[in-house]
Amino acid sequence: MDNFQITLLKGDGIGPEIVDEAVKVLNKTADKFGFTVDYDEALMGGCAIDATGEPLPQETIDKCKASDSVLLGAVGGPKWDNLPGSKRPEAGLLGIRGALGLFANLRPSVIFEPLQGDSPIKDEIIGGQLDIMIVRELTGGIYFGKRGRTTAEDGSPAAWDTEMYSVPEIERIARVAFEMAMKRNKKVTSVDKANVLESSRLWRETVIRIAEEYPEVELNHLYVDNCAMQLVRNPRQFDVIVTSNIFGDILSDEASMIAGSIGMLASASLADGKFGLYEPIHGSAPDIAGKGIANPLATILSVAMMLRYSLDKGEAADAIENAVNETLKKYRTPDIYAEGMTKVSTCEMGDKVCEFIQEMFYDMHSHLLPEMDDGSKSVEQSLELIDKLRAQGVKKLCFTPHFYTNEESINSFLARREESVNKLLPHIPDDVEVCIGAEVYVTRYLFNNKDLSGICYGDSRYILCEFPFDSHFSDHTMDYIYRLRGNYSLKPVLTHIERYRHLMEDEGLVEDLLDEDMIIQTNVGAFRGFSQKRRLLKYIKRGYIDIVGTDCHSATRGNPDEYMTTINLIKEKCGQEFVDHIIKTSEEIFSPIKR
Repeated sequence: MDNFQITLLKGDGIGPEIVDEAVKVLNKTADKFGFTVDYDEALMGGCAIDATGEPLPQETIDKCKASDSVLLGAVGGPKWDNLPGSKRPEAGLLGIRGALGLFANLRPSVIFEPLQGDSPIKDEIIGGQLDIMIVRELTGGIYFGKRGRTTAEDGSPAAWDTEMYSVPEIERIARVAFEMAMKRNKKVTSVDKANVLESSRLWRETVIRIAEEYPEVELNHLYVDNCAMQLVRNPRQFDVIVTSNIFGDILSDEASMIAGSIGMLASASLADGKFGLYEPIHGSAPDIAGKGIANPLATILSVAMMLRYSLDKGEAADAIENAVNETLKKYRTPDIYAEGMTKVSTCEMGDKVCEFIQEMFYDMHSHLLPEMDDGSKSVEQSLELIDKLRAQGVKKLCFTPHFYTNEESINSFLARREESVNKLLPHIPDDVEVCIGAEVYVTRYLFNNKDLSGICYGDSRYILCEFPFDSHFSDHTMDYIYRLRGNYSLKPVLTHIERYRHLMEDEGLVEDLLDEDMIIQTNVGAFRGFSQKRRLLKYIKRGYIDIVGTDCHSATRGNPDEYMTTINLIKEKCGQEFVDHIIKTSEEIFSPIKR
């Protein structure tokens, strides 16, 4: 099992609060993906000045160098504003970049889907999408050049700063940008001021030469003032932007506001190799420190960057980013609050992200509605089962009771379903999404119900279909599918494929189903033991499976770890792309009801 040593620099203002939430999420992710994390705290910024008289003690540098990565909160505040420049908290930031060799600053500017309406840029310009990576040189340029005070020719006080870059400094940051572009959309925009500055002319010459090593990547150049305008005018034109220290500082803050909130954006500062320091791009916000209202998401997303770029845990990083996206659909801290959302504190936001780190699979079994099918006989028993499913990460429940077509009329079924849902719904926690559907046993009796189209709930046209287990399966299946579609405009979803091994081994028949856009679902809890799990993975890799649901019995009886073991195996062997596919398919089929 991998173990990582992380140094925490909580810093000043809201820094300790937001770092605590990020650590909470990292611990949850580590538990989920099977690695461990040890932490060591160190001082930097104002808190270090108060304790040692220096913004960056040598002990802090030593601890950081001994770790795999560093997580920083924020530094600074009005308390230390009147100190000399070399003694201010911000001097600690510059110092640690140099001490750790952190030459490449990565600042992604991304709009999460729930926040698309928060950008100040018009929808027709932003297009609902923003994904820019700004690669900023971090240890050279005017912030690290010689500076001083002097007297002007007229006798008035004057000051000067020096912008200087060497060819090796430009080469290494350019290579970071081109390597990043190779993994994205293969486009680099180099930003300079080559019409005025000699350092920018050297910058452009060097970047052009490095570009020859990456013939697949498109390179273009913009002056910094034009880039600032283009970011507002047409931000979708950008993929990777590479620029100097001071220009990157300014442009990345502009890009953050285009994304909707500076409180949502993370950053990484990388050295040669995999070592990095990760931090939110916002400041220490001393005016709200200790009030429990700070937004920790940028720091949590910084942890995701750490997992991706320093710790080689890309799927864990994906899980955090997906969890943040899901959390934003319902929960907001005050800085990003919107009407209809639930306002939460700093700590509560961290808790919600942790909850969504678990898989967001649907439970589609009918045995959860009281007094329906052979399920529980009371609301209390149903809620007990739901609590067990929630504990295993199920966040979305789809109640799909069986319609036994040879036993009752469609109207009787719909009335019973409505009554059962109304009994249960008021007791289900608000953080659980609820969908309503139906599952039919497809036999000739099904087509005796002339009003079958009314079986769906709301605007949905999808219906779960359980077919007979007999040897004539292949003879009847396609005919039943055509009748369901043609007679009732329904969209069949084939359920319980774990029961139909003879079907799933018939590649020709499965291909016929897929050609008909048949959606195929399985209950992962039914695959027990090594051989059955291997069979499930085979079906997934062949592209047969569209939805993974839980099985009420398998998930809540016997050994509950069996269910999560199978889920983790799917993630390990099939990757996040498959998880994203099943979540997308589930959301297409089942829309949560308004409560």
